Amino acid sequence: MACYCANYYGSINCHNQVSKFGDRCALCLSSYSQSTVARAMQNGIPQASEQWMANTQREQLRRDEEKVRRQRISRTTTS
Repeated sequence: MACYCANYYGSINCHNQVSKFGDRCALCLSSYSQSTVARAMQNGIPQASEQWMANTQREQLRRDEEKVRRQRISRTTTS
């Protein structure tokens, strides 16, 4: 029995038919894979890079604060 593509029930509202309920038609599968790659290039790589930079900066700030704290402690214990 033929069923509508899974995207028929979503926002795309595709009217192609597939053999099994829940499957996507070839057109939607190819569109999805292309949009996934585009989304990864747009969101994934720059976001990962920005996140790495933010984490690195945060870690450096934490180390600097720890260094200052240790210097303060060593000054109070040696005086």
